[in-house]
Amino acid sequence: MTSYVSEGSNKPVKDHAKIANRYLREKFFLDLIPWIPVVFFTDTSHEKFWRLFYLIKTVRMTYALNIVDVPYIMDKIKKY
Repeated sequence: MTSYVSEGSNKPVKDHAKIANRYLREKFFLDLIPWIPVVFFTDTSHEKFWRLFYLIKTVRMTYALNIVDVPYIMDKIKKY
């Protein structure tokens, strides 16, 4: 759980209930999308349909790139 700074304030919010509520309202469904077993509910013969779902699943990559320090990791890989 990560604290956040609410609008109009300088102090970070550290109350777990408020953090959880904010997560459920803003990012939970985007994190839930990749876990939906689409294969069991759809016809897999339509290629356009699958491309749409892969596009939706890649939305999470933008959040991952914000979390991960890519230059730091690349530097470590180059040194290795």
